[in-house]
Amino acid sequence: MVVRLEGRIRSLMALLVCECLCKSIHGLEAQGYGHATVALPKTTINTIRMFEKTMPPGYTIETDLVIKRRPTEKNQKEWKPRDIEKAFSEHQIVPDVVDDPPVNKSTILFPLNRSPEFGNEMNLSIHKHICWAQWPGTMNDTYTLIYTIPDVPSRDNPTSGEYQVWVVGNIEGPIYMENGTLTEYIKPTHPNGTGLHRHVFLVYKQPFGRFIRFDEPFLDAKTRLDPRRYKFSTRAFARKYNLGKPAAGNFFLAY
Repeated sequence: MVVRLEGRIRSLMALLVCECLCKSIHGLEAQGYGHATVALPKTTINTIRMFEKTMPPGYTIETDLVIKRRPTEKNQKEWKPRDIEKAFSEHQIVPDVVDDPPVNKSTILFPLNRSPEFGNEMNLSIHKHICWAQWPGTMNDTYTLIYTIPDVPSRDNPTSGEYQVWVVGNIEGPIYMENGTLTEYIKPTHPNGTGLHRHVFLVYKQPFGRFIRFDEPFLDAKTRLDPRRYKFSTRAFARKYNLGKPAAGNFFLAY
C-alpha cells in the first residue's frame, strides 16, 4: 500500500501527522510497514525540527507523506466484508452494539505490538495506551472513532453497558491523531469472575467530510467511574449525529 499527499498541507495537519508517525513508527514497522517519511511545507519544517530527534535513524522530513507496506505475508488473513460480518454476528456485536457490521477492518495497535483481530483474546495488563489506529479511507474525509465495552459488569448481566473507553470525533483522514477527543482513553479493567468481555472498535465516516459540533460532555482520563461513561449507546450516538453505518471496525475479548 502506498499513500501519498502531494502539494500544500496545512501546518496543523502536518504537525499532527509528524507527531503521530514519530510516536508510532515502531508500530508501523510491526504492522509490516518498511518505510515512512513525513511530508511538510517548508514554512512548517522549522517548527517541527524537534520531532526529528525522536525519529529512528533513516526517517527524515521530506516533501511528501509516503507510507509503503511490505507485501502481505501468506499466513496473514485478509478480512473481507463477509468475514467481518460473520465475526460480528457470531459474537453478537450485531445486534448488541450496532445494527450493521462494518465492511472494513480497523487496525488498532497496543504496546508490545498487540492488535485486535475479530475476537482474539488479549491481556488488558498491557493496554496502558493505544499506539496506533488506522482504517481504509481518504484524507478528504473526517471520521469518528468509538471504543466501547458492552459487557458491563458482565456479558450475562450487562446492566451498566455500554462503557465508553475512548471516543474521538472530527479525525481528519484515516489515521488517528490527537484532536477532537470527546472521551479520553483510560486503561480498561474488569472485576474478577465476570468472564470474557467484548471490546469493540467502530469507525464512522462523518457526512460529506464535514466537522461536527458534538454536543457531548468532555470526559478526561480521571473519570473512570464517572456515571456518564456508563450506559453509553453507540447506536444512539451514531443516530444522533447522522453517522450512518460503521465504515470500519474490529474487536477483541478480555477477562
